[in-house]
Amino acid sequence: MIKIIILFIFILLILFLMNRKKETFNLNNELIILNNFYKINKFSRIKELLNNIQLKKDIRVSSRESLCLFKNDYQELYDLIYNDENLKKLIKNYFNKNFINNPDFPIEYRNYPNGSFGMNWHYDLSMFSPDCLEAVLTIDNNSDSKFLWEQNDQIKSIKPDSNTLVIVKPNTILHKVSEVNGNRKILKFIIQFENSIKKPSFFREIQNCPK
Repeated sequence: MIKIIILFIFILLILFLMNRKKETFNLNNELIILNNFYKINKFSRIKELLNNIQLKKDIRVSSRESLCLFKNDYQELYDLIYNDENLKKLIKNYFNKNFINNPDFPIEYRNYPNGSFGMNWHYDLSMFSPDCLEAVLTIDNNSDSKFLWEQNDQIKSIKPDSNTLVIVKPNTILHKVSEVNGNRKILKFIIQFENSIKKPSFFREIQNCPK
């Protein structure tokens, strides 16, 4: 009898974990934060593909190391990130638009090492018309580093865990990354909508992205 009760509780726990809402925060579709976004097996494969990648110093932000991962060399990674039903539903439901699976700006792999000051307060740069969306997927975060943003003259924050997805619309949300005691690795990628046009800022940014 006890074994049956334990099994029943275990099944209920699994069902709860499978059905819990991914969305934890949405600020006027300008800032969206979701936990446990990709399925476990997909997220594990994403991490596998990042193993042994050698990052470079990033002249844009001295406190991190980065590398632009171009689709010709990392097509499987692009397929995992973009060809995802959860992502498609999210963008369609909130923005009523379709995005392209192979955007013009590459996925960036970034590492904020121990002692990094993170990133100062900033707005994400607009590189397309209409604006794309900036997305950050936390790969690992064994530090105390937080994502902070300004909301109604107050500072809000979260400590993103692995597989947390943060989506920001450019030029809307003032935000930063706090100091890093430990190590924080992320993927930054864009959601580029169909028929979008590149702005001059696109060409400046891609020129400075570590390759």
